[in-house]
Amino acid sequence: MGRFLSLCAFAVLESRWDAEAEGYDLSQPSLREALEDIARKKYPPVFGKTELQRYLRTWLGKSVFHDTDQDADYLPEAYNKGDDWFEATLAEPMVYTGAIYAGKEETIWSAQHKKSPIVVPITHSSIPY
Repeated sequence: MGRFLSLCAFAVLESRWDAEAEGYDLSQPSLREALEDIARKKYPPVFGKTELQRYLRTWLGKSVFHDTDQDADYLPEAYNKGDDWFEATLAEPMVYTGAIYAGKEETIWSAQHKKSPIVVPITHSSIPY
C-alpha cells in the first residue's frame, strides 16, 4: 500500500513539475476542473453511453471477478477504527444493527432500543465461553 501511495504522490508531483517547466500557471484550476465547471453549466448530468461503458468496464468487472481474499486486506481498515469513531458514528446506544419499528412516527433511536433486548441475548448465547 505504501508503494502505491508513493507512486500516486510521485505522479501528482511530476505532472506539476512538468506543467511548471512548460510555463503553465499552477494557481489556475486543472484542465479537468475547468472543463467540469464549463460542462456543469451546459450539459445535463445524465447517465449516458460513456458512463455505461465505464460502469461495465470497471464496477461490473470487479464484481464478476471479485476475489474474497481481497476482503481480508480491507477488514482491518474498515473495522479497526477505535471506540471514539464508533461512538461518533453510532451515538447511543452504540448499536450497529437494524431496528424494530412500531409505527411510522417512531424514531430510529427508540426502534434500536426496542431491538437491543432481542439482539443482545441472541448474540450472547451464540458466543462460546
